[in-house]
Amino acid sequence: MIRAEVKNRDYRPGQEIDYWVATLLPNGSVSHRFEKSRILKVAGGGFFGRFLFLEGREYGIKTTQPTPLHALLRQAAWGFGEFPSQVSLEAAQEDHLALNLISDVLPVATGGKFYSPGSPGYTRLSTGYSQLVDEVRNGRPPRFYPVNEFAKFKEA
Repeated sequence: MIRAEVKNRDYRPGQEIDYWVATLLPNGSVSHRFEKSRILKVAGGGFFGRFLFLEGREYGIKTTQPTPLHALLRQAAWGFGEFPSQVSLEAAQEDHLALNLISDVLPVATGGKFYSPGSPGYTRLSTGYSQLVDEVRNGRPPRFYPVNEFAKFKEA
């Protein structure tokens, strides 16, 4: 198991970042390409981490660095151990595959009612492994009111 060295970092709009994009191919090999992007916006920061919107890209980077409060909650949830998706190459690869499986299967299983973004790859930043996630421009997460769409989404 390959583990990442993790450092805290404060991502900011306007900041330029360099990263390698790794993508799992159907034959089991991994392709790599180098990218350089400027951060347009930083959003989220919940349990799993912040999302970096990137200039000129159809994807953003879902980091595994949460806000300090969420980091504490996540540490407690993981028994004060390391968060696999942040430190483990194998977990990053599994997350990449899972995102794409969900993206491929969900619209078919729900007759087009629900969809989920795919992952063009994963990377390792100084904050740990991160997923590249397709941006969703015309969509929204399930709502709880006036109808609990989350229950329907979970059932699907």
